[in-house]
Amino acid sequence: MKRALILILTLLLLLPSALADDMVVVNCNEWVSLRKEPSASSERLKKVPLYDTVTDCQWESDDFMRCTYEGVTGYIQNKYLEPLEANEAETVLDVQLPQYGMDVLAMRQYDGSEKLTVVGYDASGAEKWRYLTDGGEPTELSMTDAFIGGTADDPRVMVFNAQEGLYSLNLYTGEVVWLLKDGDVNLGASISHAVDGDGSLYVCGYYGPDPVCIEHDGRVRWQSTSGSNDIYWPYEITLEDRGVVTRYAMMDRDEREGRVIYDRDDGHVVGIEYDR
Repeated sequence: MKRALILILTLLLLLPSALADDMVVVNCNEWVSLRKEPSASSERLKKVPLYDTVTDCQWESDDFMRCTYEGVTGYIQNKYLEPLEANEAETVLDVQLPQYGMDVLAMRQYDGSEKLTVVGYDASGAEKWRYLTDGGEPTELSMTDAFIGGTADDPRVMVFNAQEGLYSLNLYTGEVVWLLKDGDVNLGASISHAVDGDGSLYVCGYYGPDPVCIEHDGRVRWQSTSGSNDIYWPYEITLEDRGVVTRYAMMDRDEREGRVIYDRDDGHVVGIEYDR
């Protein structure tokens, strides 16, 4: 009886090292190889993209793990895998666009730096394109973001990287249509945005500038200022009939919140409202 109990305890201790459950791909630039045998020279069965999940994982050796991806079972080097729970991604954008036959998913993860993965799927759920961007060392602000922009006739996927600028991607191919570089305009970080029907973008950044208006073709129409050093930390922007309404966390030395309304055409201040 004692021997049987020891055997059971031993098996329980060994179980976590044999079964790893679901894992996520990390520590690579774009993808890793799912191989037929546990060898770096073995035939590649599939490419598994960065941050995708593999299932039914089992430790094969100190170097390889047996796992399944899209119904295919093979082997991936352990150094490219981490437990899914340790690498939970933050969903930035998850939108279905049936009128265009496309869905777009954007996930933000922290793996030594802040990384954003944006994926375009067709109506059947097949991946059509993937775009990766690295926002650098994590801070208290979000250095990356993604949202849908463009017009009804020319939709775009907008990808923001505080170190690089604002990218406009083709919805169907993921190709870069234009890049508004960070050196050409200051967008700040932890951005807020609003999109007009003509494709114009209105963007402001927490710790960053007052609103910027960007044309559909990537040209800057205007970059405004509230005119007061006491008004800062913009965190929300909406479009109303009266103008571009931007909400600030700090409006005066009494630390009140409030709104500044900017003209859509040229960005001049239309009005200032304080919370009471």
